Amino acid sequence: MICGVCTAGLLWLLIDRTEFGIRLRAAVDNGDMAESLGIKTQILFSATFALAVGLAAFGGVVGAELLPVEPFYALRYMVTFLVVVSVGGAGSIPGAVAASILLGLADTTGKYLAPEYSEFFFYLAVILRSSWSCFCSRTAFWAGDTDVTDRAMVDGMSPPRFSLPIELRAVAITLALGALGYTLFPDDLAFLTRLISITLLVLSLDLVTGYCGVATLGHAAIYGVSAYVVGNACLAGHSDPLLLLLVGAVAGAVMGLVSGLLVTRFKGLPQLVLSIAVGQLIAALANKLSSLTGGSDGLSGISPGRLFGIYAFDMYGRTGYVFSVAVLMVVFVVLLRIVHSPFGLLCQAIKDDSLRARMIGARVYPRLVLMYGVSGVVGGIGGALNAINTGVVGLDSVGFERSAEALVMLVLGGAGSLWGALIGSIVFQVFEHYVSAANPFHWMTMVGALLIAVVLFAPKGLVSLGGLLAGRTASVLRWRP
Repeated sequence: MICGVCTAGLLWLLIDRTEFGIRLRAAVDNGDMAESLGIKTQILFSATFALAVGLAAFGGVVGAELLPVEPFYALRYMVTFLVVVSVGGAGSIPGAVAASILLGLADTTGKYLAPEYSEFFFYLAVILRSSWSCFCSRTAFWAGDTDVTDRAMVDGMSPPRFSLPIELRAVAITLALGALGYTLFPDDLAFLTRLISITLLVLSLDLVTGYCGVATLGHAAIYGVSAYVVGNACLAGHSDPLLLLLVGAVAGAVMGLVSGLLVTRFKGLPQLVLSIAVGQLIAALANKLSSLTGGSDGLSGISPGRLFGIYAFDMYGRTGYVFSVAVLMVVFVVLLRIVHSPFGLLCQAIKDDSLRARMIGARVYPRLVLMYGVSGVVGGIGGALNAINTGVVGLDSVGFERSAEALVMLVLGGAGSLWGALIGSIVFQVFEHYVSAANPFHWMTMVGALLIAVVLFAPKGLVSLGGLLAGRTASVLRWRP
């Protein structure tokens, strides 16, 4: 307690009462102006980051005797840290201290009074607190409505016509990747079907993060809820694979719309934290509603019927793999149509500058919610494929780790590009598959090194390297001595 009070007091004095704090706040408010006045913002930010890392290390030392020390220590408590900063207010030392004390008291009280539902009530309180400040405002749902009809005119540019050869190219590439996967992993088709289902989750995340700029770390909730709904539908006697796929899409759409109504009302850190709270709330419910989810044991016994009444899902996974490749191909082509449509271009305009989009008559909030619903359909299809092919749905399908992993794949491939989401998903999962088998003790270090290398040398993702290589190849072919 003494360490906490002294640290908070000294940090407040440093930020509010010293020249260092004044320069730091100026650099945060307007970096260009601060640099023009002679403030070296890069050095200032580096020193601040070093100070923050030191404070985090100090907190870890103080809490080492009270909290379990394990490899996933940081990941487990990172969610709590983000929630505290968001509730207290980013940039406010007293707010962070007050939020830490109040949320800590609420969490401890909940664990004593209702230990089985303490996590559920904790994140429910965070969602209610965030939603209260949002829905009590005077901003209407149809904010930005005017008589101007929806136009895909952004900065005076009309949308490009989406030609059929591009669709055929997408179909050909998807089929080629499917054939290549079957050639490389003929005896491990279960891995490939899992890869495809996770790829659909990453594609759905790309729709809201890459094309709309919505920060979310709870997208696995859509994926997992759809998988649980499909599993229960199959156990109830509805075993047709196409029907189960439709059930997963509908469940994902509903979950996406509900999540979108909450998450898209915010921006920045509050938006990110609210998405985490929604995801953690779903995970807590999945753990407690054992009659529907199987709890920590998972939902098992899912056995789909024959595809078209002919092809059974065999133990080798051939039917499931071919079915998954076909679904991925259809979804990918449809998503290409959506992102190049006036609706998709308008969402990209909202991401680039929401104020300008609103000024030309765009209805920003409902468009983001609608795209969240489309994203939910794609994520729901991925969850349905996971339940159909594996026959088991566990808590990992709705966990925070799944959401974080999907975001890492998206950044690896390149956000804002469907091809980037596809490439990032494949590269990450194949690399993880090989490395974890070759070195089960240090594979996470090698995966981390890969991600750092990609971010340093290709900050826009692996898809940017492909574009750069194609451009240089074209220039070489056009060159004449």
